[in-house]
Amino acid sequence: MFPTPTDSSPHSESTPLGYYRERGGVIFLSYCRFWDRHAFVQQALAKKLVDAGIPVTWFDGVGWRPYSPTLYWNSPLLDVRQLPAMPGRRFSEGITTLSLDLQWRTVEKKIREHGGNPVIWVQGGIEEGLAERLPYIDIFSTFDDPYRHQPHGALCQKASQILCQNSFTLERLKSFLPDKVHLFLPPLELGEHVYRDTRSRFRLPREFPEKIMGYIGSFGSLGFDLPLFERFVRELPDWGFILMGRTDREGQESLNRLRSFGNFYYQPWAPRDATRDAWRQLDVSLLLYRRLASQDGAFPTKVSESLYFGTPCVATSIPKTADLEGFCPRESQPEALVEAAIRSASTPPEKLRKAFQYFAEKSDPLRYLQRASEILQSTKSQNQNNG
Repeated sequence: MFPTPTDSSPHSESTPLGYYRERGGVIFLSYCRFWDRHAFVQQALAKKLVDAGIPVTWFDGVGWRPYSPTLYWNSPLLDVRQLPAMPGRRFSEGITTLSLDLQWRTVEKKIREHGGNPVIWVQGGIEEGLAERLPYIDIFSTFDDPYRHQPHGALCQKASQILCQNSFTLERLKSFLPDKVHLFLPPLELGEHVYRDTRSRFRLPREFPEKIMGYIGSFGSLGFDLPLFERFVRELPDWGFILMGRTDREGQESLNRLRSFGNFYYQPWAPRDATRDAWRQLDVSLLLYRRLASQDGAFPTKVSESLYFGTPCVATSIPKTADLEGFCPRESQPEALVEAAIRSASTPPEKLRKAFQYFAEKSDPLRYLQRASEILQSTKSQNQNNG
């Protein structure tokens, strides 16, 4: 395992996040569910802020049916809840208006509780009608679907700054909003403290091949190319292959076929802190993603996790993996991918270390927050000078 940027910084724990404190904290708003039991990426921002003594409110899953957010840690400075919504709003314009008004009043109350001027940070998106009602939006962090919010819509127009997860989204928005879009890879907490459950063991069958490729994480049939994965299993009988995570019904059908191969092994989903042993089994991480319009704006955080454990990656060539160019092989043809995967197993450790350092620094949650605050403060100074 390679050291993270935070591990190697002697002053990391005392680095101030004073801008957020001066503003009275942060209110996050998200259309998606970033606090369900399988999520962990964006939560790292809230954890860093709260650990620094900065209050955080997170209105999660605004656009979803009622659910209870899952909290793996608690703090009196953290308030995570679902923003209320009225039933039937999708079938009546009048109910939609009432629901948006209810949501705005809820947010308005929290703004006052945060002192009247907290950072308002939209994660992934919200209803355009709610964006119109908000007095201001400091940051809009795009999520996996880069087409959900149009550049001329209320959210993109009102946001002071827009943070894009990958270069594809950045280039799409840059032509419309050149002065306020930035590339910010998703925040990802890494380190020994993350993979702390050393009791969990990933036990492979006896006589399983010694060299192993695979994927650790959710692998839905639409977003992960299971037929291509099956081709790897068939064509490389001297290699072992593992999958570990959740899937859908079609994915289960693929698993049923794959189980007939002696060089394949499946392990169900486990919490992230219990995956250390599984990651250590991998010689090559297979990022065999399919292109989905709703994923064109995503970034594969699995590359950072793989590299943290010193595991090389290969990936399909789609917008989601564009920012991996130059750091791991990206191929469009199955034959080329298979060959690249075999070659990648011999990648020099120094090359892997440099790749990890690049992605880890870009995704470090503390540096992410610091960089975002610097951009906001710079924008404020420019506006004052222009005024």
